[in-house]
Amino acid sequence: MICFLENACIANGVDVGQISDFIKQLKENLHQVGLPKEQQAVVESEVETISAELVSAQPQPTVIQQSLQSIRTMIEGAGVNLITNGLMFMIDKIHF
Repeated sequence: MICFLENACIANGVDVGQISDFIKQLKENLHQVGLPKEQQAVVESEVETISAELVSAQPQPTVIQQSLQSIRTMIEGAGVNLITNGLMFMIDKIHF
């Protein structure tokens, strides 16, 4: 893992800080997205998957990408509001 600043680390091509920021925002706002309980459970499971990858010595970009895509799909299905737009914008800014 290479760190440039506090919370600006890259490990195996993954910008840990940027993804961590997204996860933090998602956790803080998930209840406002308006997902049905089963979809919210899927998002929470994907968040756990991403969180586990971020603390790994060799995070797997494909695992993180798949989880982010799943989260994005769930959020898109919730409808458009300020929270969902902000979260989708954050996902779209993440590059591998």
